[in-house]
Amino acid sequence: MKYFITDTHPLIWYSIGSKKLPFKVRRIFDQAMAGELGLWVPIMSILEAFLLEKKGKIRLTKSLHGFVSDLFAQPVTLLELLPQDILVAYTLNFSKDLFDNLIVAMAQRVECPLLTGDSIIHKEKPCHVYWD
Repeated sequence: MKYFITDTHPLIWYSIGSKKLPFKVRRIFDQAMAGELGLWVPIMSILEAFLLEKKGKIRLTKSLHGFVSDLFAQPVTLLELLPQDILVAYTLNFSKDLFDNLIVAMAQRVECPLLTGDSIIHKEKPCHVYWD
């Protein structure tokens, strides 16, 4: 089965039905929800969503508890953070964003494309990306 890993913003955009998500990425999420392909959700994305909502930078359509419950009622796989991810993230120099570095390190570990629209990740290409 083919797998993808998601960055935080596509996960949030998909969950709220945002038009910002490119059609082909929305299709990946739809296929994952239908069990046609695999989707890794990094634990860091859940933490980042929590922090963004807590700071008032995003507003989820449901409570964070509802967001997480709905997410894990779907056929997606939570990707845990391992010590090796932290060590790899420490060596990455493409971004000062801790979450980006950790998610990229996790994408490198599972060796699958990262769903992200992050321009820095696209420019620096620290991992294989999938967007538009």
